[in-house]
Parts: sequence; C-alpha cells; structure tokens
Amino acid sequence: MGRYAVLKLGGHVLFKGLELDVEYVKSLLSELRLAARTYDGLVVVVGGGELARRYVAWGRQLELNDSSLDVVGIRVARVNASLLWAAYHGIAPPEVPSSISEAVALVPSWKVVFMGGLQPAQSTTTVAALVAEALGAERLVIATDVDGVYDSDPKLNPQARRLDT
Repeated sequence: MGRYAVLKLGGHVLFKGLELDVEYVKSLLSELRLAARTYDGLVVVVGGGELARRYVAWGRQLELNDSSLDVVGIRVARVNASLLWAAYHGIAPPEVPSSISEAVALVPSWKVVFMGGLQPAQSTTTVAALVAEALGAERLVIATDVDGVYDSDPKLNPQARRLDT
C-alpha cells in the first residue's frame, strides 16, 4: 500500500465569480506537482462553483426536478475537473472518473487524478471523503470558501448552524 492524499477543491476557490482565477490555478498546479513528489497518488475532487449554481438556478427556472438539477451541477464539476486534468497533464483526460473505483484504478497510471461529482444528492466533499477511504489516504484536505462545518449549506440556508469541531 502506498502513500495517498485527496484534495477537495470547492469550485468557488478556482473562480472569481464566473471568471477562472488563472494565476491561482497555475500556482495550485505547481503545488500539486510538488505534492506528487511526496505521495504515490493524489486525487483532486473539484466542485462546480458559481457556474454550477448558475446552471442550477437556470434549471429551476425551467422547472427541472432536484435530481436533474444535481446532474447539471455534477456535469459542471466534471468539466472543471477536465480543465484541471488537461492543464496538469498536458492532455485531456481519457474520461473523468465516474465512480470511486474508476478514480482509484486510474491512480497507478496517472498518479494525479482529477474528478468531479458522481451522483445526485451527494456533495463533492462526500466524494472526496469516500475516495480517501477507498485509497486508505493518509490525508484529506478540503479547500473551500466556507469558514467551517455547518448542519446545512450556509449559502442556501441562512439559518445554517456552524458546528463545533
């Protein structure tokens, strides 16, 4: 068994509004290259960010059901993962992993694997935790623009309570 780490990147971390923060992403990719020297494998789970929220809002206006809205958000996160994969590896991914087992299986070949969401009603933070468990990762890092752990999404629920951790 090797040394593995999982990084969950909130889509909001990568973007300033709807604009990709190119300098931040370049810096992040450099840091990932350094981290790849320390670990036998890294999996980076990318969220959808503001763009996903916009698409979900547009879907609501079109009266899509919750499951369909989740799928739209998942697709945006997977596009974000494809972009980072191509920027890191210099080529587009053969396919962004669509399951935990696919992600784990790609680690030996690619060493650094990028992925997005997987299924409706499951956050990319949950995906990151499940990948970390499947890999036996020694580290799970969650990079987000939220300042703690809440009982519900504070961006969607103004009554969300921050939990003591």
